Amino acid sequence: MKRPLGFKERAFIVVIIFPIALIAGAILTEVAEPQGHVITSSPHLYLTIGFNFTTGLDQYFPANFTIPADLNVVFTITNYDNATNPLSDQFGIVTGTVGGTATIDGQTVNKIPGSRISHTFSILPLGVNVPIPGRSTVTFTLIVEQAGSFHWNCMAPCDPESMSTPGFMQGTMTVGA
Repeated sequence: MKRPLGFKERAFIVVIIFPIALIAGAILTEVAEPQGHVITSSPHLYLTIGFNFTTGLDQYFPANFTIPADLNVVFTITNYDNATNPLSDQFGIVTGTVGGTATIDGQTVNKIPGSRISHTFSILPLGVNVPIPGRSTVTFTLIVEQAGSFHWNCMAPCDPESMSTPGFMQGTMTVGA
């Protein structure tokens, strides 16, 4: 049977062992995640276009988000909407992305026919336009050098109420410094 720790033993643990454990934990934390939090890979943002069961409208989730400035940010947009909202072919051209391309269901493209468009992800002040076909996963990379807030919207008229409701087919991308 073990005997309980005496006063001197408890004092040794509190005064010597406990502070050493705290210092060791701080050192290991600093090694695992150094100050300055250097990002060694591109941040990744996931957006979804789906059906809002409360309103019955198509909606981007999330509509408002923040990305870091001056870093390549990978966007992946998964579109569960299978409808098409045809636009002119000019909206089928990928613009403003790194390399001027997007990957649609694993295939790298720089444009698609306007007749295949279901939605777009467009930030007009930055010259960004990414067409999104029905039932697809679209991946692209953006780098925004200036901090600020930028309004994005979908250019494909899927539903008048969705198009005019903030947070559905439009939102704000905040670029942090």
